[in-house]
Amino acid sequence: MIVNLPKIALALALMLVQTSYCVAGDSPHVLSLPDAVQLALARDALVRDAQQSLDNARARLVQASALTPTLTTSANSSAASSAGLDPESIISGTDYSSQSYYSSVNVPMRGGANLSLSSSASTTTTNSELRTGEGMEFTYAGASVGAGVSRPLSIFRDERVLTEGPRWSADISVRRAELALEEARRRVVGDTLAAFFGALRARRQAEIAAASQREATELLRIAKSKLDRGKLAEIEVMEARVSADSAGVALRRAESSAATALDALKNFLGMGLEQAVQLNHDETGTANALSPDEAALVERAIAQRADLQQLRWGIRSAELSVRQVEAESRPGASLGAGYTRTGQAETIGESFHQLVNPSWYVGLLFTTSLTQREDRAAIEQARGSLRLARMNEELRRDEVRLEIRHLLREVRDAAANAAQLAETVRIAEENLRIRQVQFDHGLIRPIDVTQTERQLTEARAQLLDAVIDHELSAAQLSLAAGEMPAVVTHETVQ
Repeated sequence: MIVNLPKIALALALMLVQTSYCVAGDSPHVLSLPDAVQLALARDALVRDAQQSLDNARARLVQASALTPTLTTSANSSAASSAGLDPESIISGTDYSSQSYYSSVNVPMRGGANLSLSSSASTTTTNSELRTGEGMEFTYAGASVGAGVSRPLSIFRDERVLTEGPRWSADISVRRAELALEEARRRVVGDTLAAFFGALRARRQAEIAAASQREATELLRIAKSKLDRGKLAEIEVMEARVSADSAGVALRRAESSAATALDALKNFLGMGLEQAVQLNHDETGTANALSPDEAALVERAIAQRADLQQLRWGIRSAELSVRQVEAESRPGASLGAGYTRTGQAETIGESFHQLVNPSWYVGLLFTTSLTQREDRAAIEQARGSLRLARMNEELRRDEVRLEIRHLLREVRDAAANAAQLAETVRIAEENLRIRQVQFDHGLIRPIDVTQTERQLTEARAQLLDAVIDHELSAAQLSLAAGEMPAVVTHETVQ
């Protein structure tokens, strides 16, 4: 805990929480806080969506990191026929037909380099019909095989951010998706804490009301017995009856509130409303040894909180976008080289066997953008997104500081209240014991005992509120500091 309670407060708190509540049935479902967290995480739609987003981000990272070769193939065929225009020509008509084939393989490499392998082939057939009645057919084919390599040069711009940027962006998306899943889980844990402790508080209040009702009923029984022996006036018995009836009404209200709170918890966890549930909770299970220093808690929260880490990765993503847009707007240069051999023969197969004409080239390629105005607008937009991301992260830091301060104050106030109320309960119990002795000896009226019982009931209810407020605010402070309460194990949230 942030602040240690006195031993008497802890003893009373443990006494209150050791009891359990059974709605109906002989074998109720025992529900602890870790069980409730597990059920909430399993059914929460936001957690499922965050997990699916993480799986998608990881798949995109694999795609962005893969250097997959690409294969391109094509083929075409054409035919034509023409007639001679000159009546004196010895050629009356000519038929042409041709086929061509092309294939290439591009192999990307790290750093933006690219290796390409290509081959092409074509064949042409010409058939001429002569006036002499004979025709002549000519067939020839050609083929070529080449290889080339290109690599961008970081002369005018950062080429690496263009070639590696998609992979970096995909990696950032995975980190943000992981943090989004963690943040979704923490939010579910926070909601579960509120729902579980709400039902627990209502049940404990009902138990206190039941104890008060039993005490009022016992007092009424003793008063009736004294009336029968002539030791008590009838008006005093009537006062005791009124007190017993009021305690019964208070008990029914408390039981109704407890049932409503438990139904709300079961509905939140996706359990059937008719299912019998028994709340089982050990108050010592959520004790966390957090530092009471506000500055240390804020520093830990800033370093560990998933939402702040997600915003910081968002800033990195915005910075990468600025670098990419700036690089795209600047001139680019790349170095390329290639080697090709070609050959010709009567068939395509013979052409590939007669690749005798080598050629090669080495050169620089320069590119530049012709849309300077649009480029400047894109750069300003990217920089604006970066400024907004930084502002959101700073605003979230301020919200975390306020949240830590508020919860730390609640923890300290609840601990102080519990310590003071524990002593109040002890005194009220002693007063009730003395009043009961005085009543047994006929020194006071039943109404005096009833008033003392009411004071004890109110003190117990206030102590219960203080103890649960302390435990709940301590667990919420753990979440705000970027940690899970000790009762929520690592296996539970996975």
